[in-house]
Amino acid sequence: KGAFLHVPLMFQVTGGLMLLLAMNGLRNSISQGKAWRMAPMADAKGEMLALAATVVVFALPALWVSSAALAYVGSGFLSSLMSFGGGDAYLTVADGLFVETAFVTEDEFYGTIVPLVNLLPGSILCKTLTGVGYFVGQGAVHSEWGAYLMAVAGFAASIAASCGVFTLVRCIYREFQQLEIFRTVRQVIRPIVSGLLLTVALALFYQARKLGMAEGMGWWPVILMMVLSVLDSWLYFGKQMVNVRVLLVSCALAMVMCNYGL
Repeated sequence: KGAFLHVPLMFQVTGGLMLLLAMNGLRNSISQGKAWRMAPMADAKGEMLALAATVVVFALPALWVSSAALAYVGSGFLSSLMSFGGGDAYLTVADGLFVETAFVTEDEFYGTIVPLVNLLPGSILCKTLTGVGYFVGQGAVHSEWGAYLMAVAGFAASIAASCGVFTLVRCIYREFQQLEIFRTVRQVIRPIVSGLLLTVALALFYQARKLGMAEGMGWWPVILMMVLSVLDSWLYFGKQMVNVRVLLVSCALAMVMCNYGL
């Protein structure tokens, strides 16, 4: 049965049927509520046009670097929609859209992009798309200027995607916040995001194991990461420590272990 579901045609057919069912459920839910008014969308028209213009301005130089820029920017928008505009669980979506499709390698993603994403402040969506764009541009022309142009295009796309998703959902929610579909989303969104975060954690454990094996350390990096995860949970839930202090403790321990080769 598993092999049957992995046939490309059946995968596409299944995805199409799920999309039709979702659209039908949304239509039935809307038909039970009030009629759609275009006023909220009209209010957001100027904002959406400005976001689209931003993407076009910064994507044109990236297209000059590589024709893959169009697919890259499109995948960036799609990843934003799939992750509800970004968040910690975005790394799982980015893995499927950029690593599995060979925009970047697994080592580039989990060995360079993910550590920097977790280290630097700001939106995870923006940082991830910028990092992926850097490697895409560098791989296309093997130069820093190409990498920077593609990274800037990814940054612009990430901002436009995040703001665009928020604007559209805000307009729709303002009109139909009493519909059953939004009550259902509120109930299921937390376990969905929790599952995505668990996937990210397992991917990081796997990358730690690969690094440990390469350095002749075996499973020790994974064991240390698990100990740190348990320690973080104990500090946060057991000791009621605020997030900033938990983060500082984790950073301090990570720096000590890295500098002493643990």
